[in-house]
Amino acid sequence: MIRLYFFLGLMLTTTAACAQLEIAKVEEGVLRGAYEQGLSIYKGVPFAVPPVGELRWRPPQPPAKWPGIRDAKKFAPAPMQSGNPLSGKSEDCLYLNIWSPAKSAGENMPVLVWIHGGAFNAGATSDPAYDCAELAKRGLVMVSIAYRVGQLGFLAHPDLSAESPEHASGNYGLLDMIAALKWIRKNIAAFGGNPEKVTIMGESASGIAVSMLCASPLAKGLFRGAISESGGSFGPARRVMYPGENLKRLPDAEMAGTDYLKSTGLTSIADLRKVDADKLPSIRGLAWPIIDSWVIPDDQYKLYESGQFNKIPVLIGYNSDEGASFSPPKTKEEYEAGLHNRYGKFADTLYKA
Repeated sequence: MIRLYFFLGLMLTTTAACAQLEIAKVEEGVLRGAYEQGLSIYKGVPFAVPPVGELRWRPPQPPAKWPGIRDAKKFAPAPMQSGNPLSGKSEDCLYLNIWSPAKSAGENMPVLVWIHGGAFNAGATSDPAYDCAELAKRGLVMVSIAYRVGQLGFLAHPDLSAESPEHASGNYGLLDMIAALKWIRKNIAAFGGNPEKVTIMGESASGIAVSMLCASPLAKGLFRGAISESGGSFGPARRVMYPGENLKRLPDAEMAGTDYLKSTGLTSIADLRKVDADKLPSIRGLAWPIIDSWVIPDDQYKLYESGQFNKIPVLIGYNSDEGASFSPPKTKEEYEAGLHNRYGKFADTLYKA
């Protein structure tokens, strides 16, 4: 009987030690996660106030405190988009998820932050392909973050710029990423992570976002390394968008936003804020970051060329056959016509090369 009590006591002690990170205290309150596969997992953790109502098309605001213990065991809805993510979708979407192998806070494990892709128009942290458990088992605290996409994430308009102390609009999705990284820096130690050892990574649109964050003064000091796969943003800014040359300058983006507002039949941003998120018309060409002289100070090629970027180690690569998803030309004639349309006087030189 003594041996049985000893064995049961040992089991309870071991279980408690393994599961003690199911409860974590962050700046806003206490979270309860789940213990699965040897990991403490927290889902649907708010890193900003819901960007709804008057906060639509405004920079993210710090999250509110909550009383008691908040359950963090299921994914929050994905950002509004045309598809139907597994976790549903909502304008209230600024949440992150954490997978930690640490057995206690303060273990100072390296942190890897995953930013999902989706052409800045779609994507969800709840996508099974983005489950971070296997990477976390290798000794990393993994975090996946959400951000506003589509017209809710990247609409620019003269009235929105006039509201802003920085006289800028349109980069709300990037500002969401920066807000999430600030939250991680303040709170990740509670999950066993080291805030001084944060690396960000992304693929496709999020690989582009990573390159932009590396060039943004607002993101300075929030991460020490970056991984960008199948994405960069070094083409020239232009009104007509092409893959790799999608950045507009703020005046051109504001002009496109003005046309968008007219297309809705409304006359003011105030009225547009009152429209249900799922009834807002979507215009794919609007959903892209903007050279706004604030989040993105200038043409990225020029910024990097002049040394105006966050100097950190980077890992850069490409996913096999990534470009095959962009409907390549089917004939030689289509290819040549596309080259001349896009590159003008430089087309012949490129083709011969």
